[in-house]
Amino acid sequence: MTRGAGAARGLAAILAIASATYACTIVSGLRVPAPDGPDAAGDAAADAPQGALPDAGDGCRHAFPPPKPAAAGAGGNLEVLVALRTIELRSGAIGYDLDGFCTCGAQGPSCASAQVACDPEGGVDNVAGPLALDGVFSGYDLEKRLNGLIEGGHNTLLLGLQQYNGLPDDDQVTVSVYSAGGVYPSLGDGGFAGEAGAPRWDGDDPWSLDRAQLPTGKPPGSFDTNEAAYVAGGTLVAPVRVKERLNDAFELALTGGVLTAEITMVDGAPQIARGVIAGRWPAVEMVRVFFDLEDPLTGSPVCKDFLVEQVRSSICNAADINANPAADGTAAPCDALSIGMAFTAVPAKFGPVLDVVPAPSPCLDAGVAPACP
Repeated sequence: MTRGAGAARGLAAILAIASATYACTIVSGLRVPAPDGPDAAGDAAADAPQGALPDAGDGCRHAFPPPKPAAAGAGGNLEVLVALRTIELRSGAIGYDLDGFCTCGAQGPSCASAQVACDPEGGVDNVAGPLALDGVFSGYDLEKRLNGLIEGGHNTLLLGLQQYNGLPDDDQVTVSVYSAGGVYPSLGDGGFAGEAGAPRWDGDDPWSLDRAQLPTGKPPGSFDTNEAAYVAGGTLVAPVRVKERLNDAFELALTGGVLTAEITMVDGAPQIARGVIAGRWPAVEMVRVFFDLEDPLTGSPVCKDFLVEQVRSSICNAADINANPAADGTAAPCDALSIGMAFTAVPAKFGPVLDVVPAPSPCLDAGVAPACP
């Protein structure tokens, strides 16, 4: 069965190695507090955000994910699969300190840029979320658009947790992420309906998957499976690289990121209801995405519209971070925009496996390259 490009693409675990100038550990490109870092005891640590370091002399309490716990009952067999139901982009305070710099606070930026973006409390890096909502061009509510696609059952992400021990701490769990392209009702005989329908959000929605993201041709397990994830204090932490197509004209591609989610136990089973995805959106990738979008005023793709250079400059001038975490603090030019997204999730099921055929970009014949000066 072949389905159009309404289906999303998957996520891949990021395995970047970077250096740090503060007491932290690099876990697959993700900065977390080092187990042997500054003493976390006392009032300072109690007041800090979860996972943050107390001020270690640099004048900032970095908003990092919780650190990996010591070995704690590895080898669990609990699992859960959820579908993202809503995404929130509006707040610049959503996310984590991705580069280890509290820009405009105690430290300068981690990369060279003519336009310095000051971080909010904790050094949280997130300029792309608010910019994508109202700073690129007016009339296009990206958050509303993405949530409409999810609510209508067109696309979402599935998050699968496996090998969990059911305790607040687990030093090694497996996380698989899948791009889901629609809900196909079950026929009760192991088959699925031939046409997608709207999700019921009752825990039984069977979401379709793209065969290209499955190593064995069927779930569980994807090319985006991460065995370096862990649970600390009831929070799931997984380094991620996001590459998700939410419709024909929108693909979110993030590097050097992290997915965190709250885990609760209900009747002996793990549940995930909310979390955060944060990462680095390469500027050229964001430009390409917005070039493909339709201008709500003219009906033309931006790449063929009078807004083309305005969109390019708005995005390129806002770059605040390096796409490659290894370049942080080296004075390399900023070539990515930080972003943070909050999400809610609902239990889900695997549906049919489809062969996805993406639609071509409307900008192929525009003669405009999605690049920054």
